[in-house]
Amino acid sequence: MPGSKWEARAFTDNLDTAEGSDAHRRVDQERGALDAEGDAQTTSLTLSSERLGVIARIDRVERRGGETVPVETKHGRPRRGAVPVWPPELAQIAIQALLLREHGYTVPHADVYFPETRGRERVEIPPDAETWVTRLVAEIRKNAAHPTPPAPLIDSPKCPRCSLVGICLPDETNLLAKRATSAPRRLIARDDPRRPLYVMSPAAIVRKRAGRLVLEVEREEQTSVRMLDVAHVAVFGNAMVTAAAMRACLEEDIPILWFSSGGWFAGYSIAHGGSWVARRIAQVEQARSGDSTALARAFIVGKIRNQRTLLRRLGGGGATVAVGQLAGLITRGESADSLGELLGVEGTSAACTSALCQLR
Repeated sequence: MPGSKWEARAFTDNLDTAEGSDAHRRVDQERGALDAEGDAQTTSLTLSSERLGVIARIDRVERRGGETVPVETKHGRPRRGAVPVWPPELAQIAIQALLLREHGYTVPHADVYFPETRGRERVEIPPDAETWVTRLVAEIRKNAAHPTPPAPLIDSPKCPRCSLVGICLPDETNLLAKRATSAPRRLIARDDPRRPLYVMSPAAIVRKRAGRLVLEVEREEQTSVRMLDVAHVAVFGNAMVTAAAMRACLEEDIPILWFSSGGWFAGYSIAHGGSWVARRIAQVEQARSGDSTALARAFIVGKIRNQRTLLRRLGGGGATVAVGQLAGLITRGESADSLGELLGVEGTSAACTSALCQLR
């Protein structure tokens, strides 16, 4: 798909990332300063360098006896061996040291704090750190400029615990691209602990207060829930959501769904996500080429396959006829050579599904 994953800002948390965020909750607050005389420390210090082409926010910086040491907080335990961090973490620490040195500080080494062991580990800055970082930055910029992300790792032990494995789908992607032949590893989808918030009273108002969504009816508080516990907000009829609450939901990636008083879906409010510039450019170029049949065929056939899969799983015995009809429509869609024929196939598949839903 045109457009990179980082451009679309696709991200989800898992236990590791949530614990990492919790470990950073103190050092993510900007406190202290290094411009005072003598020993000093600061947290969440942001530095940049046009020469190196990087910007970094350092968890903690301590200055003692004329020497300045960046202190990075890392989830988990130290790595075994002479170097207590992995190469990507070492690159991050090296960038922090280079930035501090460029801003006039003497940095002999760096420290890494591991909350799990409640201890610090000393990390030496590689003598060729600047050359190494310059090469890495050039490689990153090259990848970022490409319209598609780099190919996923093949059978990497890192993938199963990555929070993005359900978005990246490395094994499936490599199998379809014929970069790997082994069967994809099984993914266990986690149950989302969040729950939807339904607002159904016509006189209800949803407000935002101290990280919570507060539901009021005629100025009396009816309920209050933490925003991190809300999957989405469903608003029915003339119920209202204040501007502050709506903006907070968009910032926290909480969709707001709008319904009529009778439950008819009207629309939704979602965060804008990424810029999608590369994706839009690819769409315009595809439309300009005039040959969009292959792309439309892939979309429609994929949609019908998903319809058939859902009917087989959830339709019961009454879905047998519709499942067979959709199988035939998949074959027709794969051989369709015009947009008009594809539209007809898509419409017929929708009619099959809607007829079954009406019977149920």
